[in-house]
Amino acid sequence: MLKVLINHTRMKNIVVSFKLSNRCNNKGEHPIYMFINWGYYKLTVEGIKCYKPFKYATGLKVLKAQWEGKRGNYRTNGNSDLNESLDNFEFHALDVVEKLTASGNLSHENLKTYLDWIHSANSNAFETNLNGYIEQYLHKIEHGIRLTKRGKNSFSSGSVKTLKTFRNVFHEFQQYMDCVYNFDDIDAHFYDEYKRFLLSEEIFRNNRLIKSKYSVNTAGRHLKHFKMIVRAAYKEGIHNNLFIDSGGFTGMRFDSRQEYLKDEELMSLKNLNLTMDPRLEQIKDMFLIGCYTAQRYCDYSQIKKEDIVGNFITIKQHKTGKDVLIPIKPELRQLFIKHDYTIPEISEQEINQNIKLICKMAGLTQNVEVVTSVGGVETKALEKKYKRISSHTARRSGITNMYRANIPLNYIMRISGHKSEVELLKYIKLSNQEQIFSVESHPYFTEAYSPLRVAR
Repeated sequence: MLKVLINHTRMKNIVVSFKLSNRCNNKGEHPIYMFINWGYYKLTVEGIKCYKPFKYATGLKVLKAQWEGKRGNYRTNGNSDLNESLDNFEFHALDVVEKLTASGNLSHENLKTYLDWIHSANSNAFETNLNGYIEQYLHKIEHGIRLTKRGKNSFSSGSVKTLKTFRNVFHEFQQYMDCVYNFDDIDAHFYDEYKRFLLSEEIFRNNRLIKSKYSVNTAGRHLKHFKMIVRAAYKEGIHNNLFIDSGGFTGMRFDSRQEYLKDEELMSLKNLNLTMDPRLEQIKDMFLIGCYTAQRYCDYSQIKKEDIVGNFITIKQHKTGKDVLIPIKPELRQLFIKHDYTIPEISEQEINQNIKLICKMAGLTQNVEVVTSVGGVETKALEKKYKRISSHTARRSGITNMYRANIPLNYIMRISGHKSEVELLKYIKLSNQEQIFSVESHPYFTEAYSPLRVAR
C-alpha cells in the first residue's frame, strides 16, 4: 500500500465530534456516537443545502455525569482509557476519510464499511495495514489471544500500558509528519525521521504539546517496540520488508548510573523507628523484603507462608515463569517473624510515593552524580540520593550487594532468575571507584605477583 499524505487544506473542512445518545441503559450509561462532517450535503426541493454529517456508533458508553460535553471537547472526566479510545476513533476516522477522498470513493456507505473493518475485534483484513496491525496486536495481548515469548497468554498490565503509549506516540509522529505510514514505507529515511522525532525537543502542533523531551532510553524503547511489532507482522506473512533486520534500524540505549543501597544503608533503613506511623513502617519493611530477596515487586509482594520452607523461599516468577530458590538472610527472617510470615498488602504505587521520604528520614541525603541524556544531549548534575530511590531499587540493591559479597554470578542468577550474565550485569550498579576498590586487594596487586619480590 502507498503512503497516504494528509492534505491539511482539505483537513480543515473535516470535523470529528462525539455526542451522547439521549437514551441510556439500566446503569445510566449513554452510548457515544461519532460524527464526521466533511461538507457533504443534499439539496432540498427548494434548492437549500442540507448538510448530512456521518453518524457512527462507537460501542462505547459513559455516565452523563462523567461527560464534559462542550462542543469540540469530547473528553471525559477522569476516564483516561475512554479518552484514549475516542482518540483512536478520531485518528482512524481522519485516516479513512483521507484515503477514500484520495480514491474518489468517499461516501457514508464506504466510510461505515471501512470503519467497521477497522474496529471489528475479529477483523484480520485490516491487519495488512501497519496502523491496523498495531491495533489488532494490542487487542490480542489485552485479551490473551497473543502469547508472550515464553508461551504465556497473559501480558502484564505494565507491558500493555507501555505498548499503548508506544501506539499513541507513533500516531503523534504520523500526524507531525502529515502522513500515514505502512509496512512498505519502512526504510532508512523513515528510520531517520522517526528517530529525529523521538529525540527532538518539545514539539507543538496546533498550539498543543504533542511530545515532550524524551531520554535516549525512552526513545530506544519506542524503537524496540516498533521493531518487535513489525517483525511479528513479517513472521505472520503480512509483509516482506526486511529493513528493520538489515542493520539499518538500530536501537538506542544510554547506560545511566542508577542507585542501589549498600548493606549498611539498608541497616539504617531497618533501624529507622517509624512506629508513630504504622503504614510507613509497613512500607519500609516491604521495601526491605524486596532488597533481601532481590526479586521484582510482583514476585516478593506475593510471597506466602507456605512458600517458606526451612531457610529458603520457593517462588515461580511472574514475568519469566521460572522457579527460583531464595536463601533467607537473618535480616529477612526477622522481618518475616515481625509480620508473622504475612507480607503486608501494599501497592507498588504506594511504595514509590513514600520510599523517598522514608530514605530521607533514614539519613540517605548525600549527593550523588546523575548523568542523563535527553534529546541526545548528555548532562550531569548532583541530586540527593533519597530522591533517586524507587520500588525497583530493591531488586537492584539485592543483586549488587550479593555481587559485592563475592557470590559467584551463576549463583546470583539462580536467585534473581536471570538467564544470562549480560542481563544480570545491567543490575549491578557499582561506581567506577567501587569497582577499582573491589580488586585492590587481589593478589595481582600485591608483592606475591610482583617481579620486585624476586629482585630483592
